[in-house]
Amino acid sequence: MTNSPLIKTDHIYLEAGTAQNKVKILQDVGFSIDAGESIGIVGPSGSGKTSLMMVMAGLMRATSGEIYFKGEPLGGLDEDALARYRHENIGIVFQNFHLIPTLTAFQNVAFPLDLVGRRDAQERAEYWLNQVGLGHRMHHMPTQLSGGEQQRAALARALITEPALLLADEPTGNLDTENGEKITHLMFDMARDHGTALVMITHDEALAARTSRRIKLVDGRVVEDVTRSGASGAARIAAASSDAPFKTS
Repeated sequence: MTNSPLIKTDHIYLEAGTAQNKVKILQDVGFSIDAGESIGIVGPSGSGKTSLMMVMAGLMRATSGEIYFKGEPLGGLDEDALARYRHENIGIVFQNFHLIPTLTAFQNVAFPLDLVGRRDAQERAEYWLNQVGLGHRMHHMPTQLSGGEQQRAALARALITEPALLLADEPTGNLDTENGEKITHLMFDMARDHGTALVMITHDEALAARTSRRIKLVDGRVVEDVTRSGASGAARIAAASSDAPFKTS
């Protein structure tokens, strides 16, 4: 479908627990994300931010509603098809890095391509490690890397498949201010340079303010969806660091 958004959440509900003790995690969530857009998803703890990211990534199935990627529904896909969807389209950066401790930084970054037998896995891993400034540390184990270096390796791993959508869950939450700032710049730069849509789950309002759009969740519902004035499509990431005013979309 030519005019479809990159990803669309349509009346998403997510529940957990038993019929007698049901917990409503997401309630009627619906919004679209365009290619190249940058979004900060904010809200208090327990508001459903990470669960929403997991649903968009196909790591968790909604109780009802549908996720569309480029106009195609994900709900009918089996686990193998969802794994292909993630590999081909989604990059994920977690707060706790999630590097494989027994592999070097180089092996961690190459892993997504090695997994599917890509012959250029090593070449691409070296390229992305250099892109994030870790070319000189590529053969170090995760325990030999600082927190900031581990997150840079995790970012390189997320980007090695050149995803259309990068999902980052509290990407600076375990970093000091200096390293958090470096990772933030890297994510925006990589997304801008490669046309990748960026969605950041964050408690940091200052970080969310640097995105082109801010979505707030409270009790599993979208209560606010604000877009930076004049930003649209791929231009939104380029505008993310500007001081342009915000307007309600």
